[in-house]
Amino acid sequence: MNILNYCQMLELKYYCDSIISPVYKMFDRCHDHRHYREVIKSAMLATCNIDNYFPDFKEKYNNDINLSIILAAAYHDIGRIIDEDDHELASVKILSKDRELSNSFFFDNDNVNKGRVMFLAKTMIQYHRRKYHESSIGLHHIDDWKVKELCRILYDCDKSMQSDKDRVLYRYIAFYLDRIVYKKMLSTDQEIEEMVENRWKKLGEGIYMGFNPKSKTFQEMANDKNIPSIHTGPFTFTKEDILESYNRNFNFK
Repeated sequence: MNILNYCQMLELKYYCDSIISPVYKMFDRCHDHRHYREVIKSAMLATCNIDNYFPDFKEKYNNDINLSIILAAAYHDIGRIIDEDDHELASVKILSKDRELSNSFFFDNDNVNKGRVMFLAKTMIQYHRRKYHESSIGLHHIDDWKVKELCRILYDCDKSMQSDKDRVLYRYIAFYLDRIVYKKMLSTDQEIEEMVENRWKKLGEGIYMGFNPKSKTFQEMANDKNIPSIHTGPFTFTKEDILESYNRNFNFK
């Protein structure tokens, strides 16, 4: 990577950090600006090793790939502001309609193919979710192996924090706190206890819903010796792990 290409990457990252990153502060604690920084950092590291992924490509083509990775990393979850369930499609729409980005000076350059950068970034975003990488859905309908590889790179960047045990548990608890309890606007202890009990029976996992530890239902579950540990990512967590993380990170009463 020559110095000009590296400067273009930094310019694009600066734009995303200034304009896109603040939007992530509006999201739940699994997908907030801290998550944005984690994914961007991993994306920058991936671009430094892009020649290892595509050793036979010309440098000009790899420059387009590097820019598309940074762009995809920055915009991959921004669609949550419109539609959480299909946020990858909403993210693609937002990227497509970002006129300020489209007219930015780092695209006004002979060594950047704007159309290729945008196509690759939008494809990576559209296929970055777990269902395309850890299920039978897969990426079978994408014929170009290069595009498949890029989709996998963004997926790896999105899951880069999976090696940090404390971070994995934090996000596991935050997911249910922010997206189930607060999103449903549960107002009474009875509503909360019923929701907890239903999810507990459905999933049969640990006390990841540690948002109301004083409730009768919660205490009964905490003392239930038949509840197994939870498994997420490469880690296994006991109920004691989950309670400790909840009390340290979320229980500010």
